[in-house]
Amino acid sequence: MLRLLLLRHAEAAPAAGGGDINRRLTAGGRAAASRIGAYLHKAQLVPELALVSPARRTLETFEELQFGAACEIPRIVAPSLYNASMGTVFALLQETPANIERLLLIGHNPGLAEAAVLLSREGERAVLARLRAQFPAPSLAIIDFDAVDWRQASQDAGRLDIFLTLTSNELQGGA
Repeated sequence: MLRLLLLRHAEAAPAAGGGDINRRLTAGGRAAASRIGAYLHKAQLVPELALVSPARRTLETFEELQFGAACEIPRIVAPSLYNASMGTVFALLQETPANIERLLLIGHNPGLAEAAVLLSREGERAVLARLRAQFPAPSLAIIDFDAVDWRQASQDAGRLDIFLTLTSNELQGGA
């Protein structure tokens, strides 16, 4: 079974002189990303590999998540994830080595939200409805695939297992 974790970056400050790509996380965004990492650690969902957009807010989200998870997670900065379309997200999945069973992508909307919706054929009806309604910063969708190779992880092939947002009970007051 393959497990995909799609994480929209944590809350970022408005764009300043450095432009959108250089937006930093807010203090609340840092805390939220760390709580997500702690949740992943506690739930034994720490990924084997993270593909991260080169935007400052996604890199900071990864660093805080890693801190919260209390472990080192191998990371690849994937330039194509910066404001990626869902097609780009799908292409990155197709390129992932089969020996990686838990993959984390940290990126941006609307591409991540669209990919999460299109990949999630099954799941609890109420959770699927929440996912389809919004994918705020930060949001984490965990989608499982009955596959042994990422090339089989395609549209309508996954099952939405978990969908968390900052207001999710699992993330309130730490994990």
